[in-house]
Amino acid sequence: MFLRITAVCFAVVCLRLASGEIQIRVTSDPKLPAPNLISAFCTNADFESGLAGWKWNEDQYREGVDFAVIGDPVQGKAVCFHGYNRNIWCAVPIGKFQKGTPYIASCRIKPGKNLPRTGSLGFTITFWPADWKNGHGFHARGAGAEHWKTVNGKPFSVPEDAVHCQFSVGMGYHPGSGCVDDLAIREAYAKLRVTVTAPQVIRQVKIVNGGDETIFDSGIMRRDSRHFSKVLQVESAGVYTVLAVTDDGDVGSFTYPEQKERRN
Repeated sequence: MFLRITAVCFAVVCLRLASGEIQIRVTSDPKLPAPNLISAFCTNADFESGLAGWKWNEDQYREGVDFAVIGDPVQGKAVCFHGYNRNIWCAVPIGKFQKGTPYIASCRIKPGKNLPRTGSLGFTITFWPADWKNGHGFHARGAGAEHWKTVNGKPFSVPEDAVHCQFSVGMGYHPGSGCVDDLAIREAYAKLRVTVTAPQVIRQVKIVNGGDETIFDSGIMRRDSRHFSKVLQVESAGVYTVLAVTDDGDVGSFTYPEQKERRN
């Protein structure tokens, strides 16, 4: 896949786009998206079986009023919330986690129009010691525009004092509404391998993640080479775009893993 634009600015220079062919190859170990381990912890993480396996505080809010599973056979189902601090939860067998192994959580969210921009909607993993005090929470949560998006948490490991574990899905301590779907837990890191080959000298290569954050920038390369390679550690829940510019202004772009169109 190639990106055709009229100009591109890398570092301190602006380069025009000319005709040419830049070949970008991206692979990873493991292949991305990394395997989703959620089924080892929760058998209904996509809510296709409604709320089976999930619990809530029945004294505070009611199914069908404060939250409900919605969807259809084509688009699939999601759990949607309305109100203040609405959540569902389930107990998780902590022995399924490997202590010392970094993990990362993610989910898909669709914020409602009344969810504050500073609000929080998504998926939380909480580890508790034996006395159920001072839990450690790790989150994949977000807010923002009213369309489906994937939110990723930060890498985490099981705390040394952890004895119990809970998953919770819903909103933070604020009013609002929104939907959550497709919970995921993956081993946190992957090794990304990038190679670029071009008919002209390659002057700069950048790698950005799905949040448009630059995770690698070669800067203006002074050596005259038509081949570039790089191996780096990345978070396994991410999406990465490689951008390359040659001496004559050709621009190549490739996104990995390939993104499938999802519902809005």
